[in-house]
Amino acid sequence: MRALSLIISGVAFVVLISFLIRFRAKPIKEASVAGEDWRPTGEVTHEAGTGRTLRIWIDPADGSRYAVAELR
Repeated sequence: MRALSLIISGVAFVVLISFLIRFRAKPIKEASVAGEDWRPTGEVTHEAGTGRTLRIWIDPADGSRYAVAELR
């Protein structure tokens, strides 16, 4: 029974560390236009105060994330 508890604890630890590495918070910078090498992430956010729609882009060179306003 103790071995099973250790295995479950180990798996939970690995899942937690994987989650933290994959979803670590990186600040999102705002840019007026997307860079040539940037790739869209599929993430879109809407600013309630301004009504703007922002698409999130990533710079593959360094992993930086940018929010670029979409034209209406």
